[in-house]
Amino acid sequence: MGRPKAAGLLMMSGFYPMVRGWKLDPRAKRGMPAYVTHGSYDPVIPVGFGRKARDLLEEGGLYVTFREARVQHSIDFALIPEMRDWSPR
Repeated sequence: MGRPKAAGLLMMSGFYPMVRGWKLDPRAKRGMPAYVTHGSYDPVIPVGFGRKARDLLEEGGLYVTFREARVQHSIDFALIPEMRDWSPR
């Protein structure tokens, strides 16, 4: 019995990992839905990282919903209803 297949990707204030000697291939998840949100004023992980993750996931063929919120490194509570209702299936 293997691990269940992920239904989607939910990313908040994250980034697309770039590690020497290890490469993610977003094309392996082509067609998967992804919800990405990032704070415009994030001092911990600058918003450019979230935008880059969005771009790489879209280039890999994922269906990306991207929300940039006017917050720092936190969750924009105004997006909670949308995240709750977002369905990866």
